Amino acid sequence: IVHHVQKAHHLTQQELSILLAAGEITPSMTRRLAVIDLAQILLRSEASSPLLQNTHAYINKQREGRRFLQMYPHIPVATLVEQIKFYVTHPDLLVQEKEALTHLPRRHTENVRTLLRAHGMRINPLAFFATLTRWHDERTEVDQSVHFQMERLLRVAAERFHLTFQGASYLLPPELHYIQNGLVTERTLQHRSTEGMLIALEHGAYNTHEGERAVSMQDDLASRYMSQLAYEDVS
Repeated sequence: IVHHVQKAHHLTQQELSILLAAGEITPSMTRRLAVIDLAQILLRSEASSPLLQNTHAYINKQREGRRFLQMYPHIPVATLVEQIKFYVTHPDLLVQEKEALTHLPRRHTENVRTLLRAHGMRINPLAFFATLTRWHDERTEVDQSVHFQMERLLRVAAERFHLTFQGASYLLPPELHYIQNGLVTERTLQHRSTEGMLIALEHGAYNTHEGERAVSMQDDLASRYMSQLAYEDVS
């Protein structure tokens, strides 16, 4: 569809990227702005040079730094430190990004309006895909946070129930109750790890398949997917 629209309206790659852009501050951009704000506070500090050598301590000292760590616990502190140091050592880029992100919605609206007028279009024919871009960004941020929290829970469960972390990764939510009573063993979890495990959504509920059954179902799904792609190529 995107290729068809590009060809029909003689759009350049740059114009296409404008129509496909989210056009608003997405969660990942909000996080980047928070990093930029932390870097700006460090730059304004008279003792920025020594602080730059110990950015980790600076983050924990600043209220904004502690708030960032609370809002984004899934972002490693080492990663945050490197990002702050990068902006501090590239102040011109910091200013440019802050300016671009702050005024992004208004400027994007103006760019889209100008582009549509130039090509004689009334509406953005790729607006839905622009929405998908925003949804994808939101989903990625949520996935990162959920993955981090789930890993923390699994590590607690592994320690409490005397499991390896790898084994605990193959626990199903309903099994947390059973494992307390010894009904789910490390051997069962190890079997899932080595022999394979597949969770399938079937008729509104999820079912678990292990071993040969899981491998067979996975192969069948892969075969169906490849057949569908071949059919689409022919049609």
